[in-house]
Amino acid sequence: MKKFLAWLKSPKSDFALFIIVLILLNLVGQRAFFRFDLTSSRSYSLSEASKQVVQSLDQPLTVKVFFSDNLPSPYNTVDQYLEDLLVEYKGNSNHKFSYECFDMSKPENEEIAEEYGITQYQVQEVSNNEVGIRAVYMGLVLIYSDRIEIVDPVQTTDGLEYKLTTAISNMVSTTNTLAGLKDRVQMTLYISSRLSEFGIQGFDQVEKAVMDAYYKVNEKNLDRIEYDRVYPESSEISALAEKYGLQSLSVRNQDGSITNCALGLVLEHGGVSKTIPIQISQSFFGYAVEGLDTLETTISDSLRSLVSRSLEIGYITGHDENGLDDQQTAHGAAFLPGLVSDTYSLTQINLAEENIPGRISAIIINGPKSSFSDDELYKIDQFLMRGGNVMFFIDPFTEEADYSLYNYTGQVTTAYKPLSTGLEKLLDAYGVSLGSNYVMDEECYSQANQQYGKLSLYWIPIIRDSNINQEHQISKNLGNLVYLQTGNVNILPSVTADATVLLKSSPKAWTQSEAIMLNPLYMDPAEEEQQENIAVILEGSFRSAFDGNPAAAAENGDVTASDYLASSIQPGKVFVTGTSYITSIQLIDEDCTQPVSVFVRNVIDYMNNAGDLCLMRSKGLSVNSLTVNNQKAATFWQLFCQYGLVVVALIIAFVLWRIRLARRRQIRLMYDPDDSREEENIQKTVTDEEGTK
Repeated sequence: MKKFLAWLKSPKSDFALFIIVLILLNLVGQRAFFRFDLTSSRSYSLSEASKQVVQSLDQPLTVKVFFSDNLPSPYNTVDQYLEDLLVEYKGNSNHKFSYECFDMSKPENEEIAEEYGITQYQVQEVSNNEVGIRAVYMGLVLIYSDRIEIVDPVQTTDGLEYKLTTAISNMVSTTNTLAGLKDRVQMTLYISSRLSEFGIQGFDQVEKAVMDAYYKVNEKNLDRIEYDRVYPESSEISALAEKYGLQSLSVRNQDGSITNCALGLVLEHGGVSKTIPIQISQSFFGYAVEGLDTLETTISDSLRSLVSRSLEIGYITGHDENGLDDQQTAHGAAFLPGLVSDTYSLTQINLAEENIPGRISAIIINGPKSSFSDDELYKIDQFLMRGGNVMFFIDPFTEEADYSLYNYTGQVTTAYKPLSTGLEKLLDAYGVSLGSNYVMDEECYSQANQQYGKLSLYWIPIIRDSNINQEHQISKNLGNLVYLQTGNVNILPSVTADATVLLKSSPKAWTQSEAIMLNPLYMDPAEEEQQENIAVILEGSFRSAFDGNPAAAAENGDVTASDYLASSIQPGKVFVTGTSYITSIQLIDEDCTQPVSVFVRNVIDYMNNAGDLCLMRSKGLSVNSLTVNNQKAATFWQLFCQYGLVVVALIIAFVLWRIRLARRRQIRLMYDPDDSREEENIQKTVTDEEGTK
């Protein structure tokens, strides 16, 4: 023991102790590690949305990774990035997340991959100065409850976290609507017993239908819904209608007085409520209760809309909007369904024929070219008042063929006529107005022409990162967006919601509202230029654009029903931009790789209460661009970067070399002063000899 202690204290043990410390540090590092992410967009850090998803797992989730070893470039870094990402998921989960990597050199693992539907891909590989083709695996499988999601192939690190988190979120929300909730959802039936006196068809079945639907939905959601029934007093009706948007009814008593009643089903969680569309309507045969036959489905859909993002988005039709299957015209929005297909489906809604379903929390109005009726506008307005979110992609002009100069030029030109759809009434009430103009910008897309040189297409502005709101989730990290034929968006002093400008033109912009001819040969910048707002979002409470329901029937009989809301009962969102071209096949791509595609998808996510996904998707898309104001300065810095840095490095190396020589000399003289005298004598002799010569 004494010999061991003596050895331990002696320098002989240093190397062995160093090896032991390294082994212990590696063992600790397997479970406790940390990384520093110094990128401005946090490109290599797990997003909060991803952390929340894996922390809310109710059941075990397993990820099976099928990746071949020694992949050629550019795939050789993907598997390591994927494994690092899975380690992050596991470290932030609630111990219900696990992953397994399979050795694809073993035939039995290839059989497992094929059983899951993972296919081989052919990649080009250079080996021994020869180019060959190699079959490899680059996929993974996610298993949660009885659901299986396949992500195949995984060929790049770009957007990988977004794909995984989206897939996990969809699996969890599909398996159990209320997964991850710490408290229960409250479902309350408000029903006035006085209504039973008026022979309303189906009224006697309301409570039974609600209870039956409640038991079925609650069983599917692990008993996380509490049910209550309330018979409100007449004095409470107005407050309930204002808070929840319940249908209020006025009934006439025998003495001519009026009693207020209510009927409605409300879901509440976390301070947010959702009203189930059970209401009394009037028909030719009298009054009847609507919505009982589809109550179970409606409650399930409303639950998902309440506690998570809705997987369905309304797409308004009936006014020559941009077609979702149109790949032929310039306005065609055929790529828009593919842009959102990994999470959402677009449900077309004709407001002239139907209402906006309660399961939908966001709608898109994309490039309408004909007028909305008051009844249609009212449906949009009341949808917003109930906490819905509306996206307006509105063109300032309609384009028509102009044959006026055909006899002289032989060409058909385009006439731009101001477009009025009636949506202006809504937007003005909410606090924004769309300009009847096009925003022209000197910072725009340009093209080279052999005859005329560089041509500036002023109606295609390029929005730099300095003119993009880098604080908002929708637009953070984006840069160099290409817009097309957009009008300006003005925020009015009467706005009641929180207004945020997302995109602006450059300061070298102007608007053109008359004599529009989109030809660069006939256009020059205006004398007066200023920055214009291009995209705006409003969030919060709104005032209705109507004083009442324009389609409400006159008072008839002993019961009068009203579902009009004068202001928001739940916060809503309104997105407004002055063009629908950014949703067209000209600008967006289905793979969501272009910045304008990312912007449109971010808008849709944010308006569907999934703002955390925006930051995850735009990681790595930030653009640090240079603005060239002086061409001579730009040339100088270009040459400096090419040659100047080398010269600077040589100068620094020479200075360091001289400093080192001087330091050596000082040390030598410190220990050998005679060396200084000898060096002085030698230097004197050399000087004398040079003088003699």
